[in-house]
Amino acid sequence: MTAFDPFQDFGDIDEIAERLNDADAAVRRLAVIDLTETASADVLPHLLTAVADPDATVRLQVAIALSEFDAVEAAAGLARLAADQDLTVACAAADSLAELKDPAAAEPILPLVTHASAFVRAAGFRGLKA
Repeated sequence: MTAFDPFQDFGDIDEIAERLNDADAAVRRLAVIDLTETASADVLPHLLTAVADPDATVRLQVAIALSEFDAVEAAAGLARLAADQDLTVACAAADSLAELKDPAAAEPILPLVTHASAFVRAAGFRGLKA
């Protein structure tokens, strides 16, 4: 008789993260999803690397994924994405910034309130709950 394991095995984080280097943006986007589903803080460095992905669909997925991590590092990535050239990415990042609860997350968000873009400033204020 085998023991019941209610937790899904997501595999090795480094193995999943390796897919972030794939030439296909769809593979990279799915890697972001798989990393997020591990619910491990160990994936944050990998997600933060993907903030600079050349494909907007990958960056959009990263903006959504970072909302799952209430950490200063996640706030820093989201602050960068809030100023993304792709409006869909920027909107998702702004929404994710508004979900952060850790007071320490204010530090990387604060510079947004002086940004040249009114949208980015508003995202910063939402993130700060001002």
